[in-house]
Amino acid sequence: MKLVCDEMVREAGVKLLLHTCIIDALTQGDKICGVEIHNKSGRQVVLGRVVVDATGDGDVAVMAGASYEKGRRRDGLTQPMTLNFRMGGVDVDRMPPSGEINRLFEEAKAEGKVTLPRRKVLYFPTTRKGEIHFNTTRIIRVDGTKAEDLTYAEVEGRRQMMELVRFLKERVPGFENAYLLTSGVQVGVRETRRIIGEYVLTGDDIVKARKFMDVIARGSYWIDIHNPVGEGFEENPYSGKSPPPGESYDIPYRCLIPKGVENLLVAGRCISSTHEAQAAIRVIPIVVAIGQAAGTAAALSAKLGVTPREHDISLLQETLKRQGANLG
Repeated sequence: MKLVCDEMVREAGVKLLLHTCIIDALTQGDKICGVEIHNKSGRQVVLGRVVVDATGDGDVAVMAGASYEKGRRRDGLTQPMTLNFRMGGVDVDRMPPSGEINRLFEEAKAEGKVTLPRRKVLYFPTTRKGEIHFNTTRIIRVDGTKAEDLTYAEVEGRRQMMELVRFLKERVPGFENAYLLTSGVQVGVRETRRIIGEYVLTGDDIVKARKFMDVIARGSYWIDIHNPVGEGFEENPYSGKSPPPGESYDIPYRCLIPKGVENLLVAGRCISSTHEAQAAIRVIPIVVAIGQAAGTAAALSAKLGVTPREHDISLLQETLKRQGANLG
């Protein structure tokens, strides 16, 4: 996949700059005109007619002065983080059903052998024989916009991972000869900032499968709010709810346009939404579609000499459809 992505950006004429951090946004009044970056070559400036913030945390948007919210309304806490990992050498044919694995897991928790705040072992087979992927660690009360919290989360994630590995090898049939194959290159962050845009997508929009004239992407994933303070799901009227069977919700272009900042588009899990709606639109297939829309909108803006806010939405939609985007 890495090689294919390299080939795709080369074919598209993209200039890559890896191992680079953004340290400031360059603005003139309410307009962003580029970013200041830092890498092994030192400090540099990258100018652009349009900037797309795909940091996931809205870093560039906040540097440019955009307003944002973070976490749930009552206390600002965000969904927990997770360090994913994989085990190899698993005798899959001897693995018990998930219900039995979870019974053994609860047993180990009651004995104090497992301490992570998780209710169930979440795992998936992969395309490789004898390999199982785990999405089970849970690091609570951490903020993905704080370096200290991210550091703690990765260390704690690895501690929890090894706790799970020992549990699986000692108690679950089929894992006796299994081994830790790999862990995530960094801890997985579900939620941080949500940039305030021209429209704020809500939990109501999700469960009612609401449609919008400026649709640029669609989704059908449910409102999956992991409990920020412990096991299970968050206690929330929208938690666990889905759009009606067979239905989907639209994501409007206005959610990508930050209020008060020109020449800027936001993509990814930090687009304009409530805590509840973000729990549905944060997943990879949906943010890929949002990213396609943001990139296409930026290219059209630069080509036509208009700001993203001034876009002819029908032209953007027709362009996305020609690229194969599903807008309903």
